[in-house]
Amino acid sequence: MRAGVTYANIHSQTFPGGEIRGQIVTR
Repeated sequence: MRAGVTYANIHSQTFPGGEIRGQIVTR
């Protein structure tokens, strides 16, 4: 994590490389 930025990558059996990706930025 850097400077209040969190990265999320959700994996499943159908999409092992990740199906939902996004950044969560705190303000």
